[in-house]
Amino acid sequence: MTQERGSRRSATPTWESRELPILLATAEAEETGGDASTQSLADATGLNVRDASLGLRALFEADYLTGVDVTTQGGPPLDLINVHLLEKGRRAVSQWPADASSILLEILAERIAATSDPVEKGRLEQLRDAALGVSRDVLVSVLSALARQAAGLP
Repeated sequence: MTQERGSRRSATPTWESRELPILLATAEAEETGGDASTQSLADATGLNVRDASLGLRALFEADYLTGVDVTTQGGPPLDLINVHLLEKGRRAVSQWPADASSILLEILAERIAATSDPVEKGRLEQLRDAALGVSRDVLVSVLSALARQAAGLP
């Protein structure tokens, strides 16, 4: 599915309608001791098996979840059993806190949206762009060092 944006075509966003419900259903299955699979997640989310499978593939390839691949020819695009959330999946459903770099970028976005001063907005956008220009690991390391120093820790 694609949608028109001006003269460009873009993919239809699926996070809210497909991937996030799959992650939430996986978290629920883990909490209740159930076994999550392509079929059970399709049932829990109200998605058809093909759409659940496509969402699982996107989440699996992006390291949001893991599972045992039991895909067979003629079956869904990805058929998983024993599906469990990984770190990114737990953060996406708020089971674990966001990492420091995500928090910084969220705060910067809020401040950019809130300011009416064009000079301040420009500087905040430069700071955001600089933060996006370094790897997540470097940014987390810098922010962690800053927090330790601010707390008076070694």
